Amino acid sequence: MPPHISTESEKLSKSSDYNEKDVNSSETNKTDPNWNCFDHIIWFNVFWFTGLHIVAAYGAYLCFTDAKILTTLFGKKNST
Repeated sequence: MPPHISTESEKLSKSSDYNEKDVNSSETNKTDPNWNCFDHIIWFNVFWFTGLHIVAAYGAYLCFTDAKILTTLFGKKNST
């Protein structure tokens, strides 16, 4: 089945469905004084990505300090 290709009039009708009143309503602009951003952070992901960045930095350090320049540029070739 071929993909549905929307016409210019369909695109315009979809954009006219957008209601600015919903975005600027007073309900969406209210903030809860008890809202805490730290309650919404997934700490496992923070520690996981911090660890990944530390390992990547260590790998980059080893790549440019301990490896020969040809190994860094071309990698190890198997001679089997």
